[in-house]
Amino acid sequence: MVVLTGGVIASLLIAIGFAVVVDVARQRFRTQSEIEAFWGTPVLIEIPRILTDSDVAVQRKKKFLFAAYSAGTTAYCVCL
Repeated sequence: MVVLTGGVIASLLIAIGFAVVVDVARQRFRTQSEIEAFWGTPVLIEIPRILTDSDVAVQRKKKFLFAAYSAGTTAYCVCL
């Protein structure tokens, strides 16, 4: 019983630790206002996001798949 309890507690602590590490590692600033709010100083220049042709193609594909999925879901709901 002690081994089982210890295993459950250890796995829970490992999972929580992993979640914290992933959360800290994935923190990013998205906008100028977020940076200014976090650091408390004005931003002098903002580097624009650079989109390549492959980025645009991926965005188009995602939009098409979303539209197709939405149309399919709507058709399915109507047929129900």
